[in-house]
Amino acid sequence: MFGMTTTQFVVQTAVRHARRVLREKAILRTNERDRELLINALVNPPEPSDVLQKAWEDYEDATSK
Repeated sequence: MFGMTTTQFVVQTAVRHARRVLREKAILRTNERDRELLINALVNPPEPSDVLQKAWEDYEDATSK
């Protein structure tokens, strides 16, 4: 509170706290969204693309010798 009025101190403290709360909420939302995407991908995996299928075939060819 050095060098500022009580009002400035209160506003600065409130802003700092509000930013922290918003940051924590954003992290929580991201984690929830990512968790849902991961679960959905595990439960309903997409078909492998042609590129992935070719990479798997190349891997099997290279490691089966």
